Formats: sequence, C-alpha cells, structure tokens
Amino acid sequence: DLHVVIERDGQKYSTVVKPTAKHDEARNKDIPFVGIRPKLEIMQGLTRKVEYDFVGAVGKAFDDAYQMSKVVVVSSYKLLSGSISAKNISGPIAIAKGAQESASYGLFIFLGFLAAISVNLGILNLLPIPVLDGGQLLFLAYEALMRREPSARAQMVLTSCGAAVLLTLMLFAVFNDLQGL
Repeated sequence: DLHVVIERDGQKYSTVVKPTAKHDEARNKDIPFVGIRPKLEIMQGLTRKVEYDFVGAVGKAFDDAYQMSKVVVVSSYKLLSGSISAKNISGPIAIAKGAQESASYGLFIFLGFLAAISVNLGILNLLPIPVLDGGQLLFLAYEALMRREPSARAQMVLTSCGAAVLLTLMLFAVFNDLQGL
C-alpha cells in the first residue's frame, strides 16, 4: 500500500492507494499501477500537417540530422565533463528495447528512432579513434602534415589502443544495459 499526502487549496489530505500489477509489454514485466497515466490523444488545432516538395524535404532532412548531431555532440561533452552520468551510456539491449517501444507508437516514430540511431553511429564513427573512420582521417591528416605516413608500428599500437577503448566502451554499455533489466 502507498500512503499518499495530497495538498489541494492549501489543505493536506492523506489517503492510502493500493497499486495493482499491470503488465508492461515493452519491458515484459509487471509494474505497479495506480490508475494514473498520461493519455495521448490528438487535439484539433494543436497539430498541423506539413508537406514538403523534394528540395524542401532534403533541406528538412539535413536540418533534422544537424539538430540530432548537435544533441549527440553536446551530450557527449556533458558525459565527458561529468554533468551527465555514465549510466546513460546504453548498448544493444537498450537499443532493441527502444526500437520495440518506438515501433509500438507507429511507423513514423520508429523511423525517427532509426534515424537517431544512425546519426549517433555516424558521429561515433567519426571520433578520432584509430579503429574508426575518424582515426583513419587522423592518420591521413598526419601524413599530409608530416609528408610521410606514420610508422607501421605506431599505427599498430594506436589501432590496438583504439580497439581496447572501443571494447571497454562496448562492455560498459552492455553492463549498463544488464543493470537496467
């Protein structure tokens, strides 16, 4: 039982609420439920349909990708600076759960989720870690500046370190996913 105190018009009321178990399909488990939840419904006058021609749609797509990229970069900075907890790093289990949940809201929400994942992976791939494309660009930049490519040994050591960083990040993400189950 939950003992709840409600304040209304300056007066406090005390009551007891007995939760019932309700099965959550997205999480595949029973959760306590007290009969209060947001109801999503389309209200006339608050939504509008926007249509784009081909050029406008391409521009909108680039703008949306840019906005998503900004969110990813700012969130990554906040993660590295410590203002966002590392518990927010998710892996394949959380992605699968997110895909399932977004699909339950419809095709357009699901496609938006897939687009966000694609942007996230694209930005991750551009990080200057030698195993990734960003690391290869770093080697090319070194070669352009120094007029010679890095030694095979340096490339091997840096690539091994990059692989270790990525493996550690992946294991951490899966660990966080398992903690959330």
